[in-house]
Amino acid sequence: MNKSSGSPDNFLKDTYWLVSGKSASFTRSMLLFPMLLALLLRLPLLMWPEAIYNDSTIYVHAAKGILRGNWSETVVPPFYPMLIAFTNSMCGDFELSGILVSVVFGILLVIPVFYLGMELYSARVGMIAALLAAVQPYLFKYSGSVLTESLYYTLIAAIVLMAMRCLNTGKHINAALFGTLTAIGYLVRPEAVGFLIVFGVWILFFTPAKIGWPFLRRFSLVLLAGFCFIIFSSPYLLLLRKELGRWELSKKVSVMMNTLEGENSAEVLPGEAFQKKQLTVRSFLHNPIPFMKAIISGPFLALYKYQQAFNPVLFLLVFWGFWRRKGGYRPWRQNLFVLSFVLFFFALVFPMFRVSPRYTSHMIPIALPWAAYGFLGFITAISSWKIQGKFAERATPLILLLLMAGLLTQGIEQRKREHRMVQKQAGLWLKENVPRGQKLMSRTVQEAFYADMVLVRMPEGNFEEAIKAARSQSIRFIIIDEKTRKQFQNFDKESHRHGLVLLRSWEKGKREVSVFEITKP
Repeated sequence: MNKSSGSPDNFLKDTYWLVSGKSASFTRSMLLFPMLLALLLRLPLLMWPEAIYNDSTIYVHAAKGILRGNWSETVVPPFYPMLIAFTNSMCGDFELSGILVSVVFGILLVIPVFYLGMELYSARVGMIAALLAAVQPYLFKYSGSVLTESLYYTLIAAIVLMAMRCLNTGKHINAALFGTLTAIGYLVRPEAVGFLIVFGVWILFFTPAKIGWPFLRRFSLVLLAGFCFIIFSSPYLLLLRKELGRWELSKKVSVMMNTLEGENSAEVLPGEAFQKKQLTVRSFLHNPIPFMKAIISGPFLALYKYQQAFNPVLFLLVFWGFWRRKGGYRPWRQNLFVLSFVLFFFALVFPMFRVSPRYTSHMIPIALPWAAYGFLGFITAISSWKIQGKFAERATPLILLLLMAGLLTQGIEQRKREHRMVQKQAGLWLKENVPRGQKLMSRTVQEAFYADMVLVRMPEGNFEEAIKAARSQSIRFIIIDEKTRKQFQNFDKESHRHGLVLLRSWEKGKREVSVFEITKP
């Protein structure tokens, strides 16, 4: 950028020329544009928060435990709850703190995505990838959620970026940063250990530079990365060892395994994370067929879910960039290196869990440079059309703007969760109108979370058994929604006989939430 580029007009002009491929004078200050865009788009997510997810209540519970000094309540990996606890000291609201952490990392995501694109291809590709990162539907919508996704997206992009730089340069500082970032990623989601495995295999068994490195040098890089990983993750690993009496990668996985074996952890920490089916070593020894089915069909299901999360247009652009661009620059070794991380998770990680777009979306950040490269390939193809004048000059920014607008629209639509808003309204009403310290029986966690009440899970079975369980635990209030009404036959007739008094109801679309007080029959 030249000396006169300090003004806003010149700044926008330089951004236009960069995207158009007309300027070679790019500086790092140009990252301010996608970061500012990401900030402006995410401010509404902070100002008008969505209803909390089921899993979010677990992170809030863990953050409260950390503030009390009780780390044993941190069932999930601790880094995200630590950030919530730290931010809560400034905000004073746990839900807002979790959203703020996600918003900040949703903005920071554009930085490693840009540098990854520049490391793979060029600054031009990096800039387009960074702009896509600001508006990609899943990256956008989870930037306003009390979930680990936004933080994990940024860490994944940074982890792969450091791994790439180590592959290209062989510098030990990059290996150390890679190991440290992988440890932080592990403290967010335990499956991040997989990045360390793929990195070690590549560095040890594939010559990581044009000039072959001695094995001792390659081994030292892997050893340093592993050492940094252990240093930063060892406090948590030792805590797990102390609490569980055995070495585990995650207490959350352990709880999930116990839940499969019949232990009821839902009353302690309600949330979807403790109801997801998972393949374990014990289940494999008893019945290997589900494991084999997951290995064979799981990657295809994960790929299908991934293209839903990634967006079909971006998915097509990736293929266009790889197969249709003639004479383009393709660093195959580096691309295969990045692709190996994706394949590892698709083949050996995602199939072991319930595959969903949410979890496969973790691979989106490192695929955005491919989509950006494919986008430029598409632009090269349409440039063969005999377009003249100013339209030809502005074609690239115009098409990119249309693509970004479409992606953002999809993200806004996906974020809408009105069916949860009635649950939030019910919970807030209970908080204002019910004495503190009461228990609440419900099928879902949202009402109890917003009411700040102790949740007791609705037992499966008939209505009479549920009321009997509620009375035995001195529960005064119960939530009945449309699914509970279907579960309890003749509910309207039986509710009065069993002493249920309707306090208030809310409806939104197909969702109906009613608050009942349990009185004497």
